[in-house]
Amino acid sequence: MKKLLALFILLLFSSISVSAMEKVKHEGSIMNEELKITDPDFYEISNHFIYEEAAKVGNLSTKEQELIRIVVLTVNQQPDSLKNCVKEALKNGVTPVEIKEAVYQTAPYAGISRAEIAVKAVNEVFKKEGIKLPVASQKTTSADNTTDINTLENKLARTEYDVYRLIDKIDSLTGDTIDKILVINTD
Repeated sequence: MKKLLALFILLLFSSISVSAMEKVKHEGSIMNEELKITDPDFYEISNHFIYEEAAKVGNLSTKEQELIRIVVLTVNQQPDSLKNCVKEALKNGVTPVEIKEAVYQTAPYAGISRAEIAVKAVNEVFKKEGIKLPVASQKTTSADNTTDINTLENKLARTEYDVYRLIDKIDSLTGDTIDKILVINTD
C-alpha cells in the first residue's frame, strides 16, 4: 500500500526538476500552514517529499512546476492548498495571467464548477497580494467571431461535397468506381 501511494504521489508530481528546485527556496508550502503547528511530522514529511524527493525527477522550469501544481490542485478541488500554491507561484515568478490561464484551461476537462472554485481561491490570493482584478484578458474567441468558425465549417462541408462530386465525375469518365481503381491486386 505504501509503495502504491508513493508511486501515485510520484506520478502526480513527476514533473518537478531538482535543478529548478535548487534555484528556488520554498518559504511556504502547498500544505495548509496550520498543519505545521498541529501536525508537524506530517507537514515535514509531505514537504520533504514534494520539494525534495519528487524534485529529483524531470527537467521542467520552476514556472512549469508551479503551473502543474496549480492545475493538479484545481482538478482535485483543493482550494486551501491552491491558495498556498498560488502565493508560492507568485513568489517564483509566475504571472497572474499565467495562473489564471492555467486554471481556465482546466474547465473543459475537470468541469466548470471545479474551475470556478479555483478561480475564487485564486482571486482571494490576488486581492490579498494587491493584484488588480480582472487580469488582462487572454481570450482568443468570443461570440462575435463564432460566425467565422461557422463559415469555416461551411467551407469544409462544401469542399467535402466538391470532393465527392469529383469522385463521381472520375467514376463516370472511367466507367469504374474509385474503389475498384484504388484496390491493389495482390495476386
